[in-house]
Amino acid sequence: MFLGNGRGALSNSSTNLAPGRFDRMANVRISERLPWLLNSHLAPVAYGSWALPKLVLELQQPDTLTRQRALASLCSLAHDPEKAYQAIQNGCLEQLKLLLRDNEPSIRTRTSELLFLLVAHSVGREAVLCRDVLSPLAELIDESHHACKLNVHRTLNRLANFPSAALSMVSMDLVPRLVANVTEEEDEVIQTLLLYTISLCLRVDPRPALACNGVSVLGKQLSTPSLGIRRAALNALLAISVPLEGKERVCDGGLLPLLVKLLSDSDPEVQANAAGTIMNTVIITKGKLQALSAGALPVLLLLVSSGERAVCLNALKALTALAEAPSGRRHLLEHVPVLSSRTGAHEDQAVRRAAQCALQRKGSEKGIPINLERIYSRLGGPSSAWREGIQGPLVLHVPQSEALSLGTAGLRGGLSVEGAPTTCSCFGQQCTECMMQCNTSICSRRICMRVETRVCVSHHSPGVLSTL
Repeated sequence: MFLGNGRGALSNSSTNLAPGRFDRMANVRISERLPWLLNSHLAPVAYGSWALPKLVLELQQPDTLTRQRALASLCSLAHDPEKAYQAIQNGCLEQLKLLLRDNEPSIRTRTSELLFLLVAHSVGREAVLCRDVLSPLAELIDESHHACKLNVHRTLNRLANFPSAALSMVSMDLVPRLVANVTEEEDEVIQTLLLYTISLCLRVDPRPALACNGVSVLGKQLSTPSLGIRRAALNALLAISVPLEGKERVCDGGLLPLLVKLLSDSDPEVQANAAGTIMNTVIITKGKLQALSAGALPVLLLLVSSGERAVCLNALKALTALAEAPSGRRHLLEHVPVLSSRTGAHEDQAVRRAAQCALQRKGSEKGIPINLERIYSRLGGPSSAWREGIQGPLVLHVPQSEALSLGTAGLRGGLSVEGAPTTCSCFGQQCTECMMQCNTSICSRRICMRVETRVCVSHHSPGVLSTL
């Protein structure tokens, strides 16, 4: 090539190039090596609308390597909700149900991973539930291959976050199997996933877990050194202590002293769930007595000053329930400034309301009028709505020493107060709902309201309701 030198002359520019320059320039030879960006573990993806149908067809091939590569390509595409929808529309889930029962562990692992990605989208969750993919997936709970087992429990945990899926898992009697696997599982990550899945199912229906001694299994996990397992176990215990039977199981299992100990844990989530479980359990009389014996009041008072909203709120609600016991009220009278500090200064409205409620429960040393207000609210709210449909006078039996203060407390109309220092006239009668009997120990220390409606709220408020 000749170029002008600016003076009208031409010169050969090749003389200015370094030796061997032409040897390093590109040529027409094609290399036998594949491009470095090509992944040999992925199946080639067709262009346009043929991409997903072709991959689904490859899932039906008998060759193991072909199916593995097709599954790997589908996993890379399933992050896109549009691609996930197209895969489902082309019959991907029907093939995945068959591949979950494949003899090759790597196929089952990739299949469970693909399902984990699909259920992240709403269209994937609906399709998994409607096309009964949950049944073959549940068969792999006891999978021997660790990677596959981990993907299965990750998928179940993601599904259980949605009530419809959790309800399906409960209806399949999957909860007893999950509870049984908690004690048998050695892997900490899988055990944590199991406990969180159980807690999500308990929020839908706690009865299956109660029937298989779930409270005892969860209680054994509270002493583990693993923080993740303690969090998950307390999360499940919080959910299972909501029904009356769960409260009684927590008391019968002797878990309240351990829960009080966990209130001093360094993790705020553990503290919040432990305080929440105590809050649920101390609604019943047995729970109040056990919590007070375990020394719950001083620790709960310390948590009132916590900066974590859930910790402070659950502690205040637990103190509110414990204030219904005479010994609890006497102890809280000495710490009124601690509760008062949360009524106006805290930025959260729920915390301020809970603190005000705790102060009202403490009220006076007698505490009877305020406990009566709690019974009103538990039975339906304002007194006008609560009194509606009840015929005849309501008689409030209290000890003789407290009758005077109660009579001058300005209670709502329609109530008469009678001193009953020894025996209540409703002694021995049973409630038709919970079959609990009134006895002198309850009537001598707490309120016994007797109404003509045979409804017992003893697990929500102090005292037993029975007929006149």
